[in-house]
Amino acid sequence: MHFHEAIKYIRTKLDLSQKDIYEGIVVQSTYSRFENGERVLPIEVIEAFANRLGVQLSEIYNIQKEQDQRMVYIIDQTKECLNQKTNPDTVVNIQKLESLFRTAKEYKNTSLEFLRYYYYIRQHFHEFSPQIPQITVKDADYVYSELKKRKLITSIHLQFIIDFTVHFSDKRILDISNLFKNYDFKQISSLNSRYSYQLPEGLSNLADRSIDRALYQEEEMKNKLLQNADELLETLIKYQEIKYSSDHVILYKVSKYRYDYYIAKDEKEKQAAIMNLEDFLEELKYYITKSPVKHIYAEGCIPSVENTLAGKLPLKEINYIIN
Repeated sequence: MHFHEAIKYIRTKLDLSQKDIYEGIVVQSTYSRFENGERVLPIEVIEAFANRLGVQLSEIYNIQKEQDQRMVYIIDQTKECLNQKTNPDTVVNIQKLESLFRTAKEYKNTSLEFLRYYYYIRQHFHEFSPQIPQITVKDADYVYSELKKRKLITSIHLQFIIDFTVHFSDKRILDISNLFKNYDFKQISSLNSRYSYQLPEGLSNLADRSIDRALYQEEEMKNKLLQNADELLETLIKYQEIKYSSDHVILYKVSKYRYDYYIAKDEKEKQAAIMNLEDFLEELKYYITKSPVKHIYAEGCIPSVENTLAGKLPLKEINYIIN
């Protein structure tokens, strides 16, 4: 489904006439040709049509995905397999998982969205079947090179950053992080509004990984990574002042308190950091007991907090919130 088809689909569902959409934007003949796929219009005009429909372009994009049965199958099956993986009372259906992987592999070169799920399945399920290879250095190199080509990081590129942060080298983490230093939040428009929830997770992933990597490095790289984490956290909290989310504040706190713990210069600072972590741990447990549904952010952060309080270095293996 293309933009013109999605616009027509939504308009029909809302029982609106063509005139309700085009009046004051384009003439009737231009709009009719657009809906019929006979006329290409500037993105600004399409955005104006979307506003008339009461939706954003990113929502139209999601509707397009929902109409693609291949994508519907991949998304639904991936969620089902993730639920089976994270539920101790269930086991992953290997036959369905392998079928899911074959489908993702078949369509991985047709769009970035399909490619993302192809990598995502490999990342989270490679240990369940020899048919599913794990992510390689070559894969990470390819994603990094594609990101470096982009003058504008769209929501799908940001999703790749979120997924691949754990696979990037220290230098590449620093390089990609520069995209978000002094970030212009005005970029988050109706064209790429998925940024509103992806950006905090991207910043959190980069900051947390910078902290983890710093603790295994020599002094120069260690300082660069810790400074990087500090700057990213500053960007993250500034964004929360604009678009608050309690889930994203949790991500900020877990990284900030861990950062304070590891940079403590004396026993007084260390004890203050420990108190913050202990209070935060109780806060996370409270969220879990009071939440009517599974609180993935609180549950995902607890192991990291407990590991820090135990005085251990961060785990080297990949461990992060599945989104």
